[in-house]
Amino acid sequence: MGFMDKVKEVGNQAASQVNQAVNKGQAQFDQATSKRQSDALLRDLGALTFAQATGRAAENTDAEIARVTAELQAHEAGGGVVDLALKSGVAPAPPAGGETPPPPPASGAATPPPPPGAVPPPPAPGTVAPPPPPGAVGGS
Repeated sequence: MGFMDKVKEVGNQAASQVNQAVNKGQAQFDQATSKRQSDALLRDLGALTFAQATGRAAENTDAEIARVTAELQAHEAGGGVVDLALKSGVAPAPPAGGETPPPPPASGAATPPPPPGAVPPPPAPGTVAPPPPPGAVGGS
């Protein structure tokens, strides 16, 4: 293989890598654009629903909800990203017909204080009991 053939091969490899990087970047850009579009539609749907729930709906709110819902469905059917995860950290309402237990507290979350007058449970074996709160022990 001659010198020029090697140069041509290296050039082709570099061009192939550049094309792959461009394609990957374009795919990420398209995905981000798709997510922004669906996020805007979901925000509009939430605003319309909120207006409806609080008695501030306009005459055309039902039609707008139907339009935005249809746009979201078309976006999703076309391969668009529709992220339905809650962002506010609020748990969704339980399904109709049954109560679901509250979720366990997040790790590291403080436990609520006991009701007034409650006797605290004894410490677990092998642990040291915390000191009593100020003013709980008789003294001057």
